[in-house]
Amino acid sequence: MRREAVACVAVFAITLFAHLTYEVLSDGDFFYPDSYTYLTPTLSVLHGLGFTSDDGPETIRTPGYPMFLLPLLAMKASPAVIVGINHLLDALLAALVYLLARRNGARRFAAIAAALILAFDTITIHYANKILSETLSAALIMAVLLIVMNRRTLGWLITCGLLCGALVLVRPVAIAFFGVVMLWLAWAGVRPFVLGAFVLSAVALPFGWATRNAAKTGVFTISSIGAINLMAYRAAAALAIEDGGDFHTQLAKRQKELDAVVARRVIAGEGVDSSDELSSADLAGYESAVARPILLHHPEGVALMTVRGFFINMFDTDWDALAEVVDDELISEDVTRIAVQVWTWLVWIVSTAGLVMLWRRDRMQAALLAGIIFYFLFMAAGGEAEGRFRVPVIPMMALAAASGVESSLDQLAARKASAEEKAKPTAPIELDDWGRWTLAPERALRAPAKKGYTKCLYFSTLRSVLREEARTGPNCYLETPRLRDRGF
Repeated sequence: MRREAVACVAVFAITLFAHLTYEVLSDGDFFYPDSYTYLTPTLSVLHGLGFTSDDGPETIRTPGYPMFLLPLLAMKASPAVIVGINHLLDALLAALVYLLARRNGARRFAAIAAALILAFDTITIHYANKILSETLSAALIMAVLLIVMNRRTLGWLITCGLLCGALVLVRPVAIAFFGVVMLWLAWAGVRPFVLGAFVLSAVALPFGWATRNAAKTGVFTISSIGAINLMAYRAAAALAIEDGGDFHTQLAKRQKELDAVVARRVIAGEGVDSSDELSSADLAGYESAVARPILLHHPEGVALMTVRGFFINMFDTDWDALAEVVDDELISEDVTRIAVQVWTWLVWIVSTAGLVMLWRRDRMQAALLAGIIFYFLFMAAGGEAEGRFRVPVIPMMALAAASGVESSLDQLAARKASAEEKAKPTAPIELDDWGRWTLAPERALRAPAKKGYTKCLYFSTLRSVLREEARTGPNCYLETPRLRDRGF
């Protein structure tokens, strides 16, 4: 128990040290790309103006992350303190990954190696160093995972549903995440009544916020950013990828074209001089109306855009963020780029292998982890795709990686045991209690542990007896408790 506590504290300390070192070296780069879109409504609430921006009621950003920032800004916390809390959350998540991996049966080394992914993953550290919602989202997803894996009672699942709703208000891309959890709970055999309570609690907070937006702007929507993304990063991206050439150049071109279409429709329909006179909530209907026909009539472009976005979400590294804090004279940018890319591929290889091994042992947990990872990568697989959208699922990948590392250690241990067995001298021949020729007990062949028991098989050296035992079964079975490391 003491060793477990020491290992857990060590994981926490190493992760926090790595993150805070990055924060110190980052030279105060806490706001790019869109931190101010969260800070503006938070400051409006703090000054008694309500959840508003310069254009009136805020509908692009949901209130989850701004409310997380509110007490910090009320205490006049500096940006460095706010991102420091992000780093602290990641360190806590790393310690939690270690404990969960150990509970799943991983060796201490495998659990530590998996947990330290959160300590050294470039994307994780970089976006924890920003006033952005990714780290808080990862913490909420982990909380949902813990509840559904361990506490599937009515009260706990209502709490889980509320957390799913809160996650939507932190990151609107999680709008259908409760559906993934609902399907898994149904597979787990949760009663329909309890399942219905979970669903109602999951939609309560998003429905309440959409009702607020309808009261303030006349548009029933959780966030108008959905319409913006639908036009600028789905419809425009589908056209851009069909155009060929440099994707980003074509995307910018198509976005301007669609913006012009929206502007013309707004001027004709609203009787205004410019589309800038309308709020983002009012523009949402026009943007959706422009985007939907394009998506319906360009299925090939949509498919290519989605596949491209999914793989970018998987493998984008943001290596240049690390290069900015590393001394070029000490480590060249090329070395940094290659190292970060190799790290990213290695994490995915180990995580994928871990999911396969976990599927053989615990299909329900493997399916839940895979479903969470796939959902968040897929939902952000558009023209806006970047490694940032991988951050909320890095803890899930680390949990899967623990099984991958454990499997590798098992294979190494098996090879070592096989080599040692072959290196032993030939055992003497002895007679057993029935007068048959057998190998000495110390050279007995031992079968791998199955279903919690070790089968010790004593075979005769005589070919005929060996064949007889193969037909009728081994001479004896010695049942002992499962050994944790599968050694004998």
